[in-house]
Amino acid sequence: MSHAKRIVKQQERSLWNLMRPMLCDRRIWRIMVPMIVSGIVVLLTMVPALAQSSGLDGRVSRLESENSQLRARVNQLESQVSRLGRSPASRTPQTPPPVVRGTEGSALAEDPVFQRLATLVIELRERIVALEQTQ
Repeated sequence: MSHAKRIVKQQERSLWNLMRPMLCDRRIWRIMVPMIVSGIVVLLTMVPALAQSSGLDGRVSRLESENSQLRARVNQLESQVSRLGRSPASRTPQTPPPVVRGTEGSALAEDPVFQRLATLVIELRERIVALEQTQ
């Protein structure tokens, strides 16, 4: 064994001999445990801040906004359906206003939730037409 390795081993042993009484002392652990716990608490409080800075909040708020717009549109369609069901005099189907689609419209049309909503609207419209024909 080389002289340098021997010196390093001696220093490691002397360090362990110095640390051993402190690690076995309960007073040290009474200080160290609260410090470790407080460090963990600080780290856990920083995690939501990191998630917030990553842009998740912006995405969630956009989705919530989109969701409320879709709900408003569904409510509007439901009210139109109920008006159509109450007025038997108007047998001519009303054409919905044209929908202007930009780049968001094409992305929205690919969304499975939007596609399901569109399917439900079409089915509802078919039911209304069938109901009008039976009257």
